[in-house]
Amino acid sequence: MSSLVTIIVPTLNRHKELKERSLPSIFKQTYKNWELIIVNDGGAIVNNVKDANILNLAENHGKSYCVNLAVKMSKGEYILVVDDDNALHEKYLEMAVETIERESEKETKWSNSEWHALNTGRIVYHKGYTDYAPAYYQQGLGFAAIDWGCLIRKKVFDVIQYDETLFGDEDADFGIQFYKHFRAYALDAALQYAWANNTGVSYPSKKRLESLKRFYEKNWQEYEEAGPKDLAFLNRF
Repeated sequence: MSSLVTIIVPTLNRHKELKERSLPSIFKQTYKNWELIIVNDGGAIVNNVKDANILNLAENHGKSYCVNLAVKMSKGEYILVVDDDNALHEKYLEMAVETIERESEKETKWSNSEWHALNTGRIVYHKGYTDYAPAYYQQGLGFAAIDWGCLIRKKVFDVIQYDETLFGDEDADFGIQFYKHFRAYALDAALQYAWANNTGVSYPSKKRLESLKRFYEKNWQEYEEAGPKDLAFLNRF
């Protein structure tokens, strides 16, 4: 029997994007063994989504809280977080599950290990331009974000979770924690579609600034150990 995948979509007042991007791409998947959990983070009520478990939260808690909550409820062997304003290729799940299980079987034979997550390439749309971002391969300690569209074994969350004190940068923080313990396989195929935007970055809120301070205090030593260039990047950030 094919492995069950739990797809988690955190959302906040993006009904149009849900209807036009993320949800249609999920329901068009050629791989059918999945469950869908939509977590509405305190925004306008989300309802009438067939074959979905919808959690309408009364208050805004942030993406980390939403993902952690949905993971606790999930039944799947794999977790896939999908941002509400982005989309998947219709063969994403088919190719991702087949690849991580095939390559993990190979690894187990030679090194008694496995791949704990899988990321793929994505096509990025931004201000009329289209670009391709290849799948990122990180060996050992690294600073690659584990963001939306990464297929993750659920048991990873027995060791690490998203930091609920962060509001922004939670993907980068999760990536730092992830690569201390686990490895991700890079499937360099265009299986995701992202629409870039700059909302909230140039003029951060007080909550965002406090989150940046928290991220810096938590992770600066990791960047310092990686070298002066990495620390300089963090300081500019």
